[in-house]
Amino acid sequence: MNKTLLLSISTILLTMTTRVLAAENPFSDVPATHWSFQALAQLEADGVIEGNDDGSFRGNVPITRYEMAKIVARAMAKANVRDTDKAIIDKLSTEYAAELNQLGVRVNHLEKKADNVKINGYAYLRMQNQKTTDKSTGKSQSTSLSRSYEELVIKGKVNENWDAVGQIQMYKDLKTDIDSDDNLLVKGISANGKLFGANVKLGKFEQVTQNAVVYHEYTTGAEFCFGNALKTRITVGNVTNPMKLIGETTENVFYKAAEFNYKLSKSTNLNAAYFDLDGNELQYTRGKKNPHIYAAGFDTRFDKNWGFRGLYLKSSSNISKGKKVEDIGYLASLEYKGEKLNNPGSFGIYLKYIQLPKLTQIFTDVAHQYNYKGFEIGTMYMLAPNTRGHLRYYKGTDVDNSNKEKSLVRAEVRYFF
Repeated sequence: MNKTLLLSISTILLTMTTRVLAAENPFSDVPATHWSFQALAQLEADGVIEGNDDGSFRGNVPITRYEMAKIVARAMAKANVRDTDKAIIDKLSTEYAAELNQLGVRVNHLEKKADNVKINGYAYLRMQNQKTTDKSTGKSQSTSLSRSYEELVIKGKVNENWDAVGQIQMYKDLKTDIDSDDNLLVKGISANGKLFGANVKLGKFEQVTQNAVVYHEYTTGAEFCFGNALKTRITVGNVTNPMKLIGETTENVFYKAAEFNYKLSKSTNLNAAYFDLDGNELQYTRGKKNPHIYAAGFDTRFDKNWGFRGLYLKSSSNISKGKKVEDIGYLASLEYKGEKLNNPGSFGIYLKYIQLPKLTQIFTDVAHQYNYKGFEIGTMYMLAPNTRGHLRYYKGTDVDNSNKEKSLVRAEVRYFF
């Protein structure tokens, strides 16, 4: 784990421990040099408090935290306090929150601040076996994976219109059990709010596009979402690490996208998208310095049980590393029922045909489908509220080399919170 991060966490825990220890002994003395004495002296001068039970505040004599909290409680009960004194009272009530709680005094502004911060996310345990075969040589290779993963989304309310959002990822290779600095990552930090009538994200944020088969990663830039009947998302920014991971470029790639979704009827939605990349090294890996990807698709429900979704993808280039490659992608998915997170026993079954050439993707975490075409069958089952089991089997062929085959079995349990 990153040493700097460990040091920061240790410092926070030490601070919290110090506060807890103080709270456990409300009768420990508060020295006269503590900042809260000066704060109370100001409140006494302004006529907000009258000091101890005998009516006096002895600013040069140490008192217990419990006695201090009693004085703060009386200040909190005062009405028509001016703003500068109210700020002092809020600061004091934060310092002596534990003692006030023992006195039965509710510290409303702390409760509101606690409500301002929300944490949600998911975690999973995954096991996977994958086999690749080259029919031209007869050689096969099998790999297995056991992994735990957790993603936290921390949202703090800044004001009525804006939130500060952070996203943290943690994963562990359960086979090797080796710690690495890369195992815990702060993936996203952004300001999310409303601007010019649109929902806006500014900073580094997660994006999921076109059923997560074109792009599912983090973008550094700006995102604008607007529209009712025709929902529109415009994104401008940089794609940083993802394309480096698959060896396409060593530099950041400038990224622009326009995505549209239209509700044709109660059961059918239409969607379309345009993705634009700009990077010098893409001239070699994608045949153009400024390649585009076009997408069009739909999803529909035939009845309460059966549904279907389709997606068409087209790259503006069919050249990669000096060779002609496939430039058209497809996704067709037949779906039966569907799991509901709060409904144990609910389930869904799907059958997909997927053709995903590398030129029709930017980056996606569905790695077994990258530059392959084939079928996948799977089922999702709610084992308990917010606990989902997922089992899938995939078999496919390399888009540009029919001698290369791949099969995969993956089992996963995912927890949502």
